[in-house]
Amino acid sequence: MEPQLRFAIVYLLILTLILSACGGLSATVNSGTVSVSPITGNTIVQMTTNTPAPSPTPVPKPNMLQVGGEDNPWMEISLYEGVNEQLQEVPMNQSILDGMDTFFVGATSLVALKNPTNVIPNTYSVICQPAICKGLKNGNYEQMNYKIGGVSSVITEKNTGKIVGHIGFSPFKPTSIAPSVLVFTLVSSIVLDQFMDGINQQFEVVNKKLDAIKSFLDDKEISIIDGNLKYLNGIKTVMNQRKIAPTDLESFRTQLEEVERESQQTISFYHTQAARSYDSFKQIKLDKMLIGFRDDSKINEFKKSISDYQRQSQVYLAALSVRALSAQVRSALPESRELAVSRIEEVQKDLKTWLDDQNKFYGEVEKRIPEMDGWFADSKTQEQFKTLVANGKTEAKQTYDKANDALADTTSKVKVQLQAESLPLKLVVVLDSQGKVQKVSKAIS
Repeated sequence: MEPQLRFAIVYLLILTLILSACGGLSATVNSGTVSVSPITGNTIVQMTTNTPAPSPTPVPKPNMLQVGGEDNPWMEISLYEGVNEQLQEVPMNQSILDGMDTFFVGATSLVALKNPTNVIPNTYSVICQPAICKGLKNGNYEQMNYKIGGVSSVITEKNTGKIVGHIGFSPFKPTSIAPSVLVFTLVSSIVLDQFMDGINQQFEVVNKKLDAIKSFLDDKEISIIDGNLKYLNGIKTVMNQRKIAPTDLESFRTQLEEVERESQQTISFYHTQAARSYDSFKQIKLDKMLIGFRDDSKINEFKKSISDYQRQSQVYLAALSVRALSAQVRSALPESRELAVSRIEEVQKDLKTWLDDQNKFYGEVEKRIPEMDGWFADSKTQEQFKTLVANGKTEAKQTYDKANDALADTTSKVKVQLQAESLPLKLVVVLDSQGKVQKVSKAIS
C-alpha cells in the first residue's frame, strides 16, 4: 500500500472517530462547517457559512403604568395621544408636584397603544378610578389610603384595553409626603379648583359689606362677625395654597361648625330685632296738628324707626353672608357633599326670608308716605322717602340675586361632582426633560 494512501485512511479514521464522539458527522470550525463525504477513496473538506442562531424573543414593553397596590390599583398612566379635548390646568402646590414624580417611575419606557405619531412628547394620560372620587362623598378618606404600594408596568391589548401581562412592580420610594397624603391632596386640589374663584370673590364681597356697616355696629357685634370671618380666611389661605392634608380636616370641620353656629345665632337675634323695628314703625302715629302743619318730631321718629330697621337687617345680612361663605368653603373641601348642599339650602332659605322682609318693610314705608305731610303738602319730604324706598328695594334685590346666584352655582358644582362619582377622573400630566411633573390639567368632557 502506498504511503500516501495509508496516511489518508488513518487520517479519515481518526477524524471519523472524533466527529462521532462529538455527536455527528459535522463540526463547527471557526466560521465554517467541516463536512465529511462518503468514503470514495477521496476526502473532501467543504467550508460553508453557519446558519444564524434564532433571535431571542424581544422583551415586551409596557404601554401602561398602574399606581397603587398590585391587586387594587387606583390610577392608570399611559402616553397621551393628541385628541380634541378641552384641558383646564389645575393649580398644584409645588410639594405635590414633586411628590407626584414617584407615580411616573418608568414612564419613559411606555410605548404607544395605538398610533405613535399622535403621541405628544412628555405628556401622559392619567385615569383615577371612581373609588378615589367616592372617597370625597361622605368624608370616607379610607378609600384613598388603601394599598398604595407602588407602580406596576403592564401590557394591555390594543383593541380592548384588557391587561394581558405584568412586567414588574416598583415599590414607592420614600418621599417627603406619605403616599396616602399625596393622593388625598392631589384629589382635593382637583376638587378645589372648581370652587376657589367664586369663594375668593365672595370673600371680597363680604369683607366690603362688613367694612360698610362697622360704623354702626357695637364692639360685640363686630367681634363676633369679624372673628368668624377671620376663621374662614385662615381656611381659605390653606385652600388657595393647595396644602390641605387629612389631618387638617378635623380642625377645619370644628371651625366651620363654630362659625355656622355663631352666625345662625346672630341671624336669629337680628331677624327678631328687625321684626320689632318693623312693628314699631307701623305703630307710629303722624297726627295732624290743628293748624294744618306736620309734626317734625314725628317725622324724625319715622326716620329713626327706618334707620333702626335698616341697621338690624344689615347685621342680619352680614351674619348671613358669613354663614353663606362658610357653606361655600365646606362645599370646596373633601367633606360630606350631601351635608354641604344641605347647609347651602338652609342659607338660601334664610336669604329669601331676608329679601321678603325687606320688600315687606319698604312696602309699608311706601304706603305711609302720604301721612308724612300736613295739610300743606311738602313734596320735598315725599320725594325723599320715595327715593329711600326705591333704593332700598333695588339694593335688596341686587344683594339677594348676587348672593343666591353664587350659592346656586356652588350647589350646581357639588351636584355635578356627586353625579361624577361613578366615573373615572381623567387628567393630563406634562413632565419636563428630567421626568419631573410640571403641569396637571383636567380633561373636560
